[in-house]
Amino acid sequence: MSGRYTIWRDGEAIGEERFTITSSAGVFRLEGTLSIGGTLSSSQGYSLEVDLRTFEPRRFSVWVELASEHESAQGKREGDAIEVTTENIAGTGKRKLPYGKGTMIDLGTPISHAVALSLLLPTLHKDVPSPVRTLRVPLPLLLPEIAVVEYVLYGEKPNQLGTRVLVRDSQSRSSPVGLWVRSDGVPLRARVFPIGGGAPYDLMLDQDVVRGY
Repeated sequence: MSGRYTIWRDGEAIGEERFTITSSAGVFRLEGTLSIGGTLSSSQGYSLEVDLRTFEPRRFSVWVELASEHESAQGKREGDAIEVTTENIAGTGKRKLPYGKGTMIDLGTPISHAVALSLLLPTLHKDVPSPVRTLRVPLPLLLPEIAVVEYVLYGEKPNQLGTRVLVRDSQSRSSPVGLWVRSDGVPLRARVFPIGGGAPYDLMLDQDVVRGY
């Protein structure tokens, strides 16, 4: 399956995100790139591999170019730990984080929630948070952290935009993300609220370029 999101802000198209999802040899793989134009133009890329038998992540990578700076992070799960190597303005660093069964990976893009949502959607109840242990690599330095992310159902029945789900950090350290999700967990639409305030970013899935659904 492949697809494209158009990114909107204040009624203006300012960028796009393209992604592909493949499955082979028992491995789910998500890859994508994202670009935003304007005064603070940026580009990002990411990949994620998940074991289809256990739904546990195997490895991930993410990079971003912003203001002529290139930052990157690569992670690999080994037993009860995930080792993450980062390269940013401070140099190269390595960190091992404890891994727990059921941990999800958030790469800073709504499509990275598809794995969790594909499993959670049948079990969500309206206004009842479902907490998920999550490894995040937030912009701009991509320094990994463990957080508890809550998925909250706001729409009991799917409509033409999909089931409405709110994703939020249980510690309120980041702004929530609103997702309109189809039955396989892929967001049809996302609304991302900047941490510093201002107009939200809206990502709309271009149905004309989606295949495999």
